[in-house]
Amino acid sequence: MNKKVYTGVFVLIATALNLIFTLLVIIASISLGTAALRFVFKVPEGSQVYAYVILGGLIFGIVLSFIVYTKVTTKLIQRYNMDEKFEDNWFGRKKTDKNGKPVVTRKTNMPDSVKLSDEEAAEREKWD
Repeated sequence: MNKKVYTGVFVLIATALNLIFTLLVIIASISLGTAALRFVFKVPEGSQVYAYVILGGLIFGIVLSFIVYTKVTTKLIQRYNMDEKFEDNWFGRKKTDKNGKPVVTRKTNMPDSVKLSDEEAAEREKWD
């Protein structure tokens, strides 16, 4: 498989799993919320509070799934070193400036006074 196909397959599978996870979290949060209202707080069934529980469950499910999706995909990409297997630009276009010339990414050369010493780098790596 080339990089574009691999990237597309990964994105499609991750998106499908994210949608399933989002639906499960929304259903679970709404179910738990309505059960808590009905059995713990003894709220009558026709109350307006149930609408707020449904809205809260919907928002909670979307936010939680977004957070989990970004964390899980980041960890998977880092753990299995997938950066080199993914395509940077899917549609074959390169970054260009206003005149249509390709943009060359510049590398920043830091002065030695700013660079970390070996001990500082080891200490930072230990905490990362």
